Amino acid sequence: MSHMTLVDNTLGVQILTGYNTADSSNKTLSVLQDSIIYGESQAEDCPQNENCYCKDKNAFLLFTNAIASKNKHITSPTKFPLYKIKSYGTWESAASISNITFKNFASRTACGAG
Repeated sequence: MSHMTLVDNTLGVQILTGYNTADSSNKTLSVLQDSIIYGESQAEDCPQNENCYCKDKNAFLLFTNAIASKNKHITSPTKFPLYKIKSYGTWESAASISNITFKNFASRTACGAG
């Protein structure tokens, strides 16, 4: 991933990769570079007279590589959230994170999460 602008991330950015067990020689490098991650934006989490969605803001979740991953383009509904891995991890992966700018993160969000 390169030149990304990520805004109001509750869980944060995460790169999930995987490969089929038939090709165990496959090594994966997850890359995030030249990007900006915003903790909060002008879009309020608790606008007046509306429902409040006040959650912690995170920049990252761990980047992960798994064996027997889901298809890249899921073609049918799944019982599980897309960010959950349903296989075991592999040692054949690495992550590279460079030139990332963090903006509008605070110890407490504007609505009080933290």
